[in-house]
Amino acid sequence: MRRLFFAARPAGCTSRALANAVAFAAGSLPGRPVEVADWHVTLSFLGPVDDVRIEPLCRQSAAIEIAPFELAFDRLEYWRRAKVLVASASQEASDPTGRDLAETLMRLAQGLAIKPDDKPWVPHLTLSRGVASHEVPPSLTDGALLLPAVPWSVESFHLVESRSVGGRRYQTLASWPLRAL
Repeated sequence: MRRLFFAARPAGCTSRALANAVAFAAGSLPGRPVEVADWHVTLSFLGPVDDVRIEPLCRQSAAIEIAPFELAFDRLEYWRRAKVLVASASQEASDPTGRDLAETLMRLAQGLAIKPDDKPWVPHLTLSRGVASHEVPPSLTDGALLLPAVPWSVESFHLVESRSVGGRRYQTLASWPLRAL
């Protein structure tokens, strides 16, 4: 069994712009910062998947026809329950394409007898884990801290395995471009 998820991964220029915006707004991050190379937005968390389902999962993913979409990360939030700092995108409500992709991937997995997490999609990028409430910058204790908006044109999606490989936590198994019908 492999622990898998579908994700969008930012290009290097988007990651650098977001890292600069976060540093400008909040300084250094408390907790255990996530390596920039591991930054991603989860589209659908699949959980444990046996190897025989990976090939059909990839074949059906390659047939998805959804247009590229835009996100704009413009908030830094502390999620107390999960003990994480995240960059979030308030723009999601105005562009349903990302949500459509997330729902399509969830249905695809369900059709292959995979039991994905069925929570509604909330576009966010985890920046730091294991953040204790006393470590949170005062500007975040009462909600979100606004960031200079960092635009991201999501043009592909990926099947990713959660495991440590050469110091990185996540390994991309396959990638597909987004394309309109």
